[in-house]
Amino acid sequence: MFVDGCRCYAFDVRLILCSLQVQTSRLIHLKSGVMMGINQIRLAVRILAVVVAVLLSALTYEFYCLNSASHDLETISQRQLRSYQLASELRQSSDDLTRLVRTYVVTGNPEYERQYMAVLDIRNGKVARPEHYHRIYWDFVTDSQSKPRPDSSQRVSLQDLMTQAKFAEGEFAKLK
Repeated sequence: MFVDGCRCYAFDVRLILCSLQVQTSRLIHLKSGVMMGINQIRLAVRILAVVVAVLLSALTYEFYCLNSASHDLETISQRQLRSYQLASELRQSSDDLTRLVRTYVVTGNPEYERQYMAVLDIRNGKVARPEHYHRIYWDFVTDSQSKPRPDSSQRVSLQDLMTQAKFAEGEFAKLK
């Protein structure tokens, strides 16, 4: 029975050794799988970092383009406003000249002739332009020689202002 016991014992040791070998094999396989999983995770993180960097670069570029377009739009908007003001000034000065010459013809008052010549002199750049001249001006001038706004230091013709504002040649042709 002792021999049988040894055999049983030896069989149990072999079974335990076999079991340990299987467990060790599983651990090695599991460890290599985990190592493989960690390497895959590292690779995925690197790819994700590259994708994030590319997207961040694209977003930065788009922000730059948007900022540039916004600046261009603001410049165009300011140019459009300035063109509108100059065109309005041309229309207003034409209306003022028409009104003043008609009033002069009817009344014979030399004050209206003086105002008429002043409008022409401002329009032709011979005298300093009043501040904010694109707004209503001559409707507020009275016979007492008072000016509604002070003169600026700018002596430039309306045509030169339009040239500075980059009016197209076609636009000038329509004015003539």
